[in-house]
Amino acid sequence: MNYGELKNLVKQYLHREDLTDYIPSWLEWAHGIIQKNKIFRYQQAEFDAKVLDSSTYEYDLDSDFKISSTTTKCKRIAHILIEQVSDNTRVSELEKKEYPYFEEAKGKIDNKGTEYPLIYTRWHNKIRIYPAGSSDYQMIILGYRELPFYTADNDEDYLSINYPQLLVLGALSYAEPFIKDEQRAQYWMAMYRNHYQIYLEEESLITKSGGTASAPTMW
Repeated sequence: MNYGELKNLVKQYLHREDLTDYIPSWLEWAHGIIQKNKIFRYQQAEFDAKVLDSSTYEYDLDSDFKISSTTTKCKRIAHILIEQVSDNTRVSELEKKEYPYFEEAKGKIDNKGTEYPLIYTRWHNKIRIYPAGSSDYQMIILGYRELPFYTADNDEDYLSINYPQLLVLGALSYAEPFIKDEQRAQYWMAMYRNHYQIYLEEESLITKSGGTASAPTMW
């Protein structure tokens, strides 16, 4: 199901023309919150190669990396590889250093005189590498992405194809305060929790300790 079809289905369930303008926002919120706080199999990805800039050590995980030329947020890093641009020869896999020890490690690397990065640290949504390297080298992140939201009606992704009902019910959950039919709104919320549980069981990489996982709050 594509974005246009999702919007039309939510509209049909609502039967409220005055709420139509809210539907894109509700779908976007549901799309984002479904991916919150957990890492899922379908989010595993190899990001496009990023040519290094000798003038900077820092890169933004929200805006500096792409997949298939589309800017894509990196949620979690598994590996960072450094390759030569000329022939894609791998020269390094960056070693992660926790932020307090990064500065100490830089001094040791300076003594080696390397011309490409060897270490990195993560601080919130940014990574810092050292040394900076040059445009002769490129960085490839193997990690976990956050699916970008749709921009055109024919856009679709893993969630819209495999779990359209979860997106629709999530969007309808946001409509609950506007719905006078309390029974209908409660049904949507119950169905959303049910489908979210199925989604977790099928997709989650995180081992649950037991019991029933809770659907993320929509507010």
